[in-house]
Amino acid sequence: MKLNFVKQKESYKEKISRGYAETAQENQHIREFGPDEEEAERSPSRFLSPLFWVINFILAGYERFKNNLYDAMDETVEIYNISSYDLERLNFRGVDVTQFNGQIILFSMPTMQRKYIAVFKWKGSKADKTKQAKDALALAAVSTYVSVPGATITALGLLATAYGNSEAGGEQAAWTALNNGMEGLKFLFQSYANENFATAQLGIESGGFSCKKVTPRKQQPWAVKNNPVGGILDLTAAGAKGEIHDWWISYNGITFVRLDPTKQAHTQVTGLAANIEVYFMHQIITSNGPQGFDAVLKITVN
Repeated sequence: MKLNFVKQKESYKEKISRGYAETAQENQHIREFGPDEEEAERSPSRFLSPLFWVINFILAGYERFKNNLYDAMDETVEIYNISSYDLERLNFRGVDVTQFNGQIILFSMPTMQRKYIAVFKWKGSKADKTKQAKDALALAAVSTYVSVPGATITALGLLATAYGNSEAGGEQAAWTALNNGMEGLKFLFQSYANENFATAQLGIESGGFSCKKVTPRKQQPWAVKNNPVGGILDLTAAGAKGEIHDWWISYNGITFVRLDPTKQAHTQVTGLAANIEVYFMHQIITSNGPQGFDAVLKITVN
């Protein structure tokens, strides 16, 4: 799927100001030459004028604050928005969109933002864990969302029985085999959830697993600048300790290639040719998985 980015040309405040200017010009025209076929729009009354002034003041402050978030960014950087048509179409399909002064669709990428995570919490004694595994297998065998081969259910049932009957010397090995097998089963239901957002929770629970909903992280400002050394770009982002930063680069704004991830909130891209345009995406990966991409940034290499 091809991305069609639409760069914003005019802010809401600028549209309002332009409207008032056009109205004033029309009224001046009427005073000098008389009304045209259509009656000119009336200017705001003296009662509404203070309200419009307050609204415009707030919008002006917001615009300055928003722009200050990118003070550290190179002046040639452009931030892109996706068209409203594509946004509505992809929201209908359940595709998640992250926005911060711009938007990026999670399209045809190898990793998607996960909202629902399958969890299997072992509880109690060895007998309790054995029963817990067999109860989950009974549900997974008749799941209407994920088709689990009968041989798989049988094999995991044997591992559960072996663990329940294990002696002290072989208990740890039997537990490892059962736990690994249930993790493999959980992968099948997690894969279904990743591909079917609308029924993700039902699908996970149909396999006897608990479902944890991941709260989306707040959008993180990030920036790209030309390094004083030609052909090198410096990328920086916000983040917390223990998070992995996932960086992507594109030379056409459509096909993105993954760069080496880092634990630091910054990285460098070297060896770029001068005067070419490159695009970047960034997301943070936590223990819950990928957290969604920030805005797409475009810059011309010095």
